[in-house]
Amino acid sequence: TREPDDSEQRLLVASVGGGIRVLDGDGGSIAGFDPEQGGAYRQPVWASDGSVLAAFTSVADGHGIDALDPDTGELVWRAPTATPPFYFLPAPEGSPEATTSLRNAADGGGLVAEVIDRSGTVTELAAVSPFYASWAPDGSGLAIHRQGSAVDVRTGDGTETIASPTGAFQAPVWTE
Repeated sequence: TREPDDSEQRLLVASVGGGIRVLDGDGGSIAGFDPEQGGAYRQPVWASDGSVLAAFTSVADGHGIDALDPDTGELVWRAPTATPPFYFLPAPEGSPEATTSLRNAADGGGLVAEVIDRSGTVTELAAVSPFYASWAPDGSGLAIHRQGSAVDVRTGDGTETIASPTGAFQAPVWTE
């Protein structure tokens, strides 16, 4: 759910048939996103800009992530990927990025972690497993614990390793 302002609550619901519905606080329908014939949307989540992010499978376009307008259901941007994404970590407000994406490698040899900007441009972060990440509260950076061996911080200035080796901990967390 999300609360765009004090008076409005919205809920995203994924249907068995691969569609998405945006419902108001009373359960009334606001918008619906129906994929093309043979396609499906999965795992809808709210982005910090208010759009809906969802993994898609399409007969014509393969796999990836769509950003959809929650009021009209119109496509804002599409980020194609070689395999279906199964996990997103939406960026906080203030970040030029929209989300991270985690998916299986096309060759079956591990995971691929990517970051997707607010226009749908996909940039690979790593092809390692395990991979855990956390956004800075203001969206200025992304902490990445990769392969249980190093912690990197990615900002607009590049990527810096801040700890190597690391312990066996998993997910980094930003604090205020």
